[in-house]
Amino acid sequence: MGGLVEAMRIARFYQKTLFGVFALMGLILVSTSIIYVHTVDRQLTDYFLNSSRAIARAIANSDSDLIVNQNYPALQSVIDQYVETPGISYVFVVDGDGTIIAHTFVPGVPDEIAADYKSDKDTYDRSLAGMGSFSEVTAGIIGGQAGRVHVGMDKGYFALQVQTAIGQVGYLRTIIF
Repeated sequence: MGGLVEAMRIARFYQKTLFGVFALMGLILVSTSIIYVHTVDRQLTDYFLNSSRAIARAIANSDSDLIVNQNYPALQSVIDQYVETPGISYVFVVDGDGTIIAHTFVPGVPDEIAADYKSDKDTYDRSLAGMGSFSEVTAGIIGGQAGRVHVGMDKGYFALQVQTAIGQVGYLRTIIF
């Protein structure tokens, strides 16, 4: 009878140890997941914002002649090609007087943008009715003297990219554990 009691104590000891091992694995899984999600989110968001800044600077630096010479149809064709870039939702150009001279909005510029685009901010966070949430970056044309280029990136697009990356790692962890 004494051997049975001893065997039960040993079994309980292993149960507690096994529970501790699973608890430790769970803690490691949760903590590494949180760090991974935060890192991927920050890095992809920075990547997309830097890409849109580069596009805004490219338009501002290369096409100042189109603005100065008021060749707006050519400017329109230049900005139209950038909307095909994944994540870029809209582009608009403001001249030195603060007038929107070219844009990719159909049929027209949303009221939220028309009400707030004239400041010299480098970044805007916008929520446009029926379109979603956007991070908008700007670049000055000839140092801001000839106007500004605004490039809007869809926050939903890069949130989806973050979720996709996290989901792929989640599948791998599920298989491993």
